[in-house]
Amino acid sequence: MATIADFQAIEDYYIIGDLRTAALVSKEGSIDWLCLPYFDSASIFGKLLDRSAGCLSLEMPDYNIAASYIKDTAIVEFRLATSKTELSIKDYMVPKKTTKTTTQYLIRQISAQKGSAEIKFKFQPKPGYGLAKVKATNDPSKIKLTVGEDSLTLHLPSETVINTEDDYYVISIPIKAKDTKQLVLEYMPKGSFSGYRDNDFEKDTERFWSEWVKQG
Repeated sequence: MATIADFQAIEDYYIIGDLRTAALVSKEGSIDWLCLPYFDSASIFGKLLDRSAGCLSLEMPDYNIAASYIKDTAIVEFRLATSKTELSIKDYMVPKKTTKTTTQYLIRQISAQKGSAEIKFKFQPKPGYGLAKVKATNDPSKIKLTVGEDSLTLHLPSETVINTEDDYYVISIPIKAKDTKQLVLEYMPKGSFSGYRDNDFEKDTERFWSEWVKQG
């Protein structure tokens, strides 16, 4: 039985959001809480409260990991290093100035500054606090979940290898020096269609938060 010592303190998490909802990301790079489409919606990832309730976690135990917010933004950068490799992962959501339910994005942008590596993630979606019925399909470019009339798609970069376990996926992404790739989690409510076309959201997101901070 899990005890409080098995869970991270809330102050040890980073928060990323899009003005309608937010995700909590641990110092080790595990997205342990996310509700979609709104703050008060049912969770997609709930590991914050229950270790089996879903996450999108970074699985790189042999690397030293340091993390911080990029100045004046809600973008968290994880820096991973060994003696031969230096990697960066930037986590953020794409903000939208609307209360209307539309497509939403959570990004994990990966780049290699030095050396080459195979970056591994555990993708364990558990919609509806883990109680919802889910139809799942996957191909080399994506993993798609249908939950009622809504859908959730994890878009994958080229050369990704997917291994399916009991209730989660192990995702392996090869990367070499100077490359940049991204995992994109896209939420699509009833009646909407995917708008993802390998978009680069980083500059617009960074600009949005920088301008938002100046208003304060």
